[in-house]
Amino acid sequence: MEQIKDVLIKLSRSDLLEYNQVGNWFRKMKDPILNEFLKVWGRINATGENAVQVQEETVLKSQKIQKKFADYKGYLAEVYMIQILWNCQRKVLPGDYFHSPVDIKVADRFFYIAHRSKLGIGLGMEVDIYAAAGIEGWVAESKWWDNKKVGPSVVESLFEHAQEINQRKGLEILRIWLFAHDGVTKKAEKLMLQHGILWSNRADLDALLEIAKLRTLPDF
Repeated sequence: MEQIKDVLIKLSRSDLLEYNQVGNWFRKMKDPILNEFLKVWGRINATGENAVQVQEETVLKSQKIQKKFADYKGYLAEVYMIQILWNCQRKVLPGDYFHSPVDIKVADRFFYIAHRSKLGIGLGMEVDIYAAAGIEGWVAESKWWDNKKVGPSVVESLFEHAQEINQRKGLEILRIWLFAHDGVTKKAEKLMLQHGILWSNRADLDALLEIAKLRTLPDF
């Protein structure tokens, strides 16, 4: 215990946590990474738990947190995309921000925009965004992947879901829109051109958010 106390006192001198000499106790750990490290270090060195087991549990916990955070970013981007559609009804948006040779006219009026809904299109087939405007519908998906481009498999899946919705709804105008934070691969871009799929990277979406008079995407 004296060894642990000595380490914590040294850390308090670096302003990483607070040490109260009167009560001889510590509080307000200011670095979450350090906090997690001390938990692991304490379990191994103070309580004598199996190091391999502790490390495995820590890695598993970290991976779960990373997955939740990645899902949160994707969800957040979807919310921004929905707001763009709501705010830009009746507007014509620059095609450049959708990697389209022509400008994109947004529907005059959306009756509703469904978020992460199955829409009755089949088991396990969830759509990130579906915006309904009578004979016109928008199917949109978000992939906020850092340092990774979206590949053709994502494009194929999005296209299949959109076609399933199109058949059920009997749409005359179908817009398919993909947000790919770090862009798409050449194969994916070729496939989207073939299917007429619109797509936006981060810079494009930020530009659309400004047109919609909304805040740009946050930095993480």
